[in-house]
Amino acid sequence: MKNKNIYFVIFLIAFLLLTTTLHAENFSTSLKNFVSNGKKVQIKLYNGQSDLRIFTGTNVEISNLDKSKRTFLAKNKEYIIEPYVKGQPVWFIQVFATEEQNKAENIKEDIKNNFSDYEVRIKLVDDLYKVQVGTFNEELAAEKVSQNLNNAGWKTWVIESETGEESSQLVVKDKQGNNVFENGTIFCEGVISLRDNLYNGKMQFKLEDGKIEVLNEIDFLTLEYSLLLENKPDTNNLTFLKTAAVLNRSRVLSKILNETAPYKFPQYQGISGLSEIVKVAVDKTSAKVIYKDNSLFDGTVDFKKVNRNHNTFESVLFSEFDSIEIRDLDTTLEETKLVDSNIDIGLKYKEIRQLTWNGPRVISIVDLNTLKGRHKVTSFISNDKIEGLSSLADVANQKGALVGVNGGFYTSSGTPLGIVMIDGVMVSEPLYNRAALGITKSGEILIDNVKWRGLLKTKNNSHIIIDAVNRKPNNDGEIILYNSFFGERTPQFNQSTTEIVVAENRILEVDKGELINNSIPKEGFVIKIFNSDSESYSSFEPGKEVEYKNIFSPNWNQEDVVSIMGGGPKLISEGEVTVTGQAENFQSDIIQGRAPRTAVGITEDDHLLFVMVDGRQPELSVGITLNNLAQYLKKLNVKEAMNLDGGDSSQLVIRGYTFNSPSGYREIGTGILIKKVN
Repeated sequence: MKNKNIYFVIFLIAFLLLTTTLHAENFSTSLKNFVSNGKKVQIKLYNGQSDLRIFTGTNVEISNLDKSKRTFLAKNKEYIIEPYVKGQPVWFIQVFATEEQNKAENIKEDIKNNFSDYEVRIKLVDDLYKVQVGTFNEELAAEKVSQNLNNAGWKTWVIESETGEESSQLVVKDKQGNNVFENGTIFCEGVISLRDNLYNGKMQFKLEDGKIEVLNEIDFLTLEYSLLLENKPDTNNLTFLKTAAVLNRSRVLSKILNETAPYKFPQYQGISGLSEIVKVAVDKTSAKVIYKDNSLFDGTVDFKKVNRNHNTFESVLFSEFDSIEIRDLDTTLEETKLVDSNIDIGLKYKEIRQLTWNGPRVISIVDLNTLKGRHKVTSFISNDKIEGLSSLADVANQKGALVGVNGGFYTSSGTPLGIVMIDGVMVSEPLYNRAALGITKSGEILIDNVKWRGLLKTKNNSHIIIDAVNRKPNNDGEIILYNSFFGERTPQFNQSTTEIVVAENRILEVDKGELINNSIPKEGFVIKIFNSDSESYSSFEPGKEVEYKNIFSPNWNQEDVVSIMGGGPKLISEGEVTVTGQAENFQSDIIQGRAPRTAVGITEDDHLLFVMVDGRQPELSVGITLNNLAQYLKKLNVKEAMNLDGGDSSQLVIRGYTFNSPSGYREIGTGILIKKVN
């Protein structure tokens, strides 16, 4: 343990020494700042208003800036926002007074939970924390709520006051005229209707020269949807809609980068009537913008005069404008290498920080020079059993590994979902011909889509073809191999089966019947045949010599593959991007969207790369799509690559310490280790 700590300290020093800015395209500082700040856009909606009526959707919250004062508005209700009239008589309800602030806070929360339509506050007067409900413009309304509080077990009384200099400048009233909330500037989150338009994001109501000004802070994507909704061509032509989306994006982004917030977009009318075709047009052109003379272009198109035979937005734009360039901002805006350090001779760790159009991204890379021959790559399953979950750090420590990464997919109990082989012994069979990583006895690394069958044969060429390993049958006719990774005994089934027990290339026992479960030899296996004609396998008798083979396609058995970890989908084939998610029958939640990802690749010069991208942490790393991950791997000179499990499973351990930032803690079912050769 002492030596491991010394190694870690040396490694950590190296970790802190290097910061290198890598080459990236030349993007403006204003664009980088806009993306770094989450692409939030503050828009001035209205000013000079005497009062405003809003209608609430669900979960509408109003508050002051730091949310020390806040309340939720009732769903589907009308409220009025107006300036406070000073000197006006008001009433509030005194509920409780105490010297203990914590007690007052608890009572405030209790009342808010049961009387959510009214403001509840704590006021410190003469060293007493007073819990009050209100304010009410009519004494009768205050008396009614006071009685409701009394019925709920509180002893209350109504107090008359007068709005003065210390009162809030804006007030939110319900339809009956009762004050629900008051503050100098009122912030509102959730969906509301204002002047017959729906708005989401963060609304801000404030007074300017005695009149109300309304600001709306939204994300850039919402603004894109809304502007296309208002300015879309008078057609359902998706090509024209995509063209308009790109033009809007370029024009609006130019305004944002060259002017100061809050921005004025007269055509912005919220998200009312947002349709699917609008979202498709924006999403399918995501981050595409037009540049001219190295500046964002703010041109427009009269779609009534455009030829309808165009089938791409690019062809429309190039036919309408000269000397323009269509750029894709969905790329790396800025890239910095924070770490480039040796873990061991021929084994490196790198950490890359990127700023992308979608936000920050952290990439961890382990780079193994396989030609050095100093290290062994092997797969593992947790607890060395077909079912089980373990901490990756614990497994790496127990097995003396320098590096550990998560492996392929698995069930909630840890059972692998795909092919796994450990030290030449099959643990589980392939699933849907998905991609897998294979390691040969000599240390060569292979990545390919794999099929498998097991073959047990006698000297007279009688044979049994095995369908699966260490699982329950999917149908009555399957033949399944069970070995020590399954457990000590074969599983019992209430149906006729034949079990052939094999060790050291010899049949030890043949057992037939229902509910049989033989002991599994530690250095052998049991073949379980379901609902078979026993005469078909009469040549497999106790004492007979047999030979077992794994038959792979491609022919990995001839390559002498001894360790396999399944995953998928394939990302790179022969140096080209080939994301085969649908072909490998992956669900959309795995193949779509940005997420934490783990990938493994082989470079042209025979380096093995593990690439880990953190995600689901907007301030640190937003994750990556499979296609962008494949594109990044291609830039690393990778010739073959595949995806491994992702999400919370994406983990990297070096010398016993977790070096990436997982999106959540998760014990894993499978993984891959790099050990030093003894």
